[in-house]
Amino acid sequence: MRHYEIGFGGIPAPWESAFVQKLFTRPFKRLTRPARGTPPRYLSFDPSFDSRGRFHSLSEEQREELSVIEFRSSKVLSWIVPAYLIFWISLSVVILVPYSYRQSVASIIRNSQPGNLNPGWWAFFTTISGFGDSGLSLLNSSFISLSGEYLILIVIGALILIGNTQYPVFLRLTVWTLSKIVRQNSELHKTLCFILNHPRRCFIYLFPSTITWCLFAVQLTIDIIVWVLFIILNIGVPAVESIPGGTRTIDALFQALGARTSGFFIITISSVAPALQVTYLAAMYISSLPIIVSLRRSNIYEEQSLGIERSDNHNDNQVKLEKSYVGRHISNILVYDLWYIVAAFFLICVIERNALVTGQSGYSIFSILFEVASAYGLVGLSLGIPYDNYSLCGTFHKLSKLIFICLMLRGRHRVLPLATDRAVLSPGGETVFQGGIKGRPERKYG
Repeated sequence: MRHYEIGFGGIPAPWESAFVQKLFTRPFKRLTRPARGTPPRYLSFDPSFDSRGRFHSLSEEQREELSVIEFRSSKVLSWIVPAYLIFWISLSVVILVPYSYRQSVASIIRNSQPGNLNPGWWAFFTTISGFGDSGLSLLNSSFISLSGEYLILIVIGALILIGNTQYPVFLRLTVWTLSKIVRQNSELHKTLCFILNHPRRCFIYLFPSTITWCLFAVQLTIDIIVWVLFIILNIGVPAVESIPGGTRTIDALFQALGARTSGFFIITISSVAPALQVTYLAAMYISSLPIIVSLRRSNIYEEQSLGIERSDNHNDNQVKLEKSYVGRHISNILVYDLWYIVAAFFLICVIERNALVTGQSGYSIFSILFEVASAYGLVGLSLGIPYDNYSLCGTFHKLSKLIFICLMLRGRHRVLPLATDRAVLSPGGETVFQGGIKGRPERKYG
């Protein structure tokens, strides 16, 4: 779509050029093509779908059969999801706990701070924190003292991906792998095929194949960009240049993974290049955006949240229109989040005025903005204060901390769907309300 057709004035944005659009859309064209071969039969009848992927014109017998397989899917996922969590945590504990008792690693863990910390307990705690992307660490310096311990950094970095940024990707991969292992045409195989073909009817963080691939590519691209910028922007920075080249590369990758969601850090954030600090601020702001858009884009009963009108006519113009609405939805999310950040930033600047005016150590307009973005993104990174080892918000007044709590609660809930999600309805609860809450219930879709 040309710039003059969008309705905005001014100079066209870089992403509106034909070259950039082809560069980012061409790799995904193959993903939108229909799959070859005969699709697996998980129902006794051939279902028909509308343009949004909803079951269309079902009889009562067909609805009952659909409810049964939905129930089986929920039951199977009630085993797969906990098993997924237990498997990856157990595997990481088996690797990290023995490794943490190596003389070099154990010495760092025991002696880097008072208290003679037990290495095994540190490994177990850090594994849980890494998978849950909480960012909490028993070491005050997080991973700074463990720079160069490649196995620890790789395992924790993988947990950050598996437990958060790439969680929908790995979970779908797990379901797909199981569907290839179990006996063909068995009840379990049919159930797994139903989950793969209709993931958002079963689980809120399972997406269709195309959306999953797009999510994987977007998350990977963001991580690579932050990784490369760490290396480029820190050229000539003494705190980074003093790290050996190979160690610096692995540290940069670990910091790129931790800067978006987990909050782990392997170098003092205030010591890196100012431009990289801005990069981390932007990465924290969009930390949940890819999953939010995937979640809302894949909810087949959430047209109104995307601005898409109900229609069964699925022609090329409708598809293009839907894509433009998804782009508008992304813009709305970013602008909607911005109000909370600006409001909290303004109030905290008012409350912490004396510290800002007098130039108290560690205080600046940017450091407060960085702290606010980190809180809203639930990351936990901080520029810190030079005279102690806790975050800048630890020196805030109580009212500022209360604002931070409210901001984190809002950030935690922004990943929820805008309306009742199909994945949380009970099997067979297929009634869809037309025209919003005040509409009449319709029995058209399953």
